[in-house]
Amino acid sequence: MTIKEQFEQTMLSGGSIQSFVNENRELTVYYSTPAGENEEGKQMLYLMTDNAGAVYLPVFTEQKECEDFFIRIGRRNFVGLQNSLKNLLDTLDTNEMLEELGVLIDQEVPIPMKVRVK
Repeated sequence: MTIKEQFEQTMLSGGSIQSFVNENRELTVYYSTPAGENEEGKQMLYLMTDNAGAVYLPVFTEQKECEDFFIRIGRRNFVGLQNSLKNLLDTLDTNEMLEELGVLIDQEVPIPMKVRVK
């Protein structure tokens, strides 16, 4: 079952985003830093937004998907990082700017800002 299917099943069964995060606390995710260089060497933020203006750090459940994503969008010299979902969310809370981020898992599962493992 994909992470999207797990998320949908949780929501359809009356669960919450919080319960999904708690249940998947040990999920291994792959990501990179929010800032980096594009192909022309210009510094950019590599974050995603939704229609409501929420800002997300893109994370992936497969390392290759993460690498392919950053190559496809023209990011160069990125560092691939690996962590559990819990540790990543905890890390976001260590910085004033990062704590305003949610995470977007596999470009399909949005975890809004301030939703953390409890």
